[in-house]
Amino acid sequence: ALPISTTSTTTTTITTTTTTSTTTTTTTTTTSTTTITTTTTTSTSTTTTAMICTRPDNIVNYTVTDNSLDALAWHVEVECAFGFRGDNPTVHMCTVNEEPYTLSGCFADERMCIAPDSTVGYVVQENDLVISIFDVVATCAEG
Repeated sequence: ALPISTTSTTTTTITTTTTTSTTTTTTTTTTSTTTITTTTTTSTSTTTTAMICTRPDNIVNYTVTDNSLDALAWHVEVECAFGFRGDNPTVHMCTVNEEPYTLSGCFADERMCIAPDSTVGYVVQENDLVISIFDVVATCAEG
């Protein structure tokens, strides 16, 4: 008989698989809104002294209606007076308090009528031959 030999081989394979999966996701969102509102208030205080114009002396060429001589409520109306003419009569407000306003645009109307060569049969009184203020009086002569 043959000798029996038994060989026993035990192979132990220990496989340790350690899988460590670490996923770290860090999301940092920083929203910073800084609103700086600067309000600057500038206050200007103006003391207004009412400026008052005066009426000029010796207004001859103009017919003037002084409704208000206060510069803040200025209202003066002007037109050429009888015997004067102009395309644009104008009143100019004063620039200094208590000074007179000024007028411009009217001038003497020097257009004249001419008397006829003969006034036979009439009595004629020529007071003014300027067209704009024409003043002639005529009456029948006696006889």
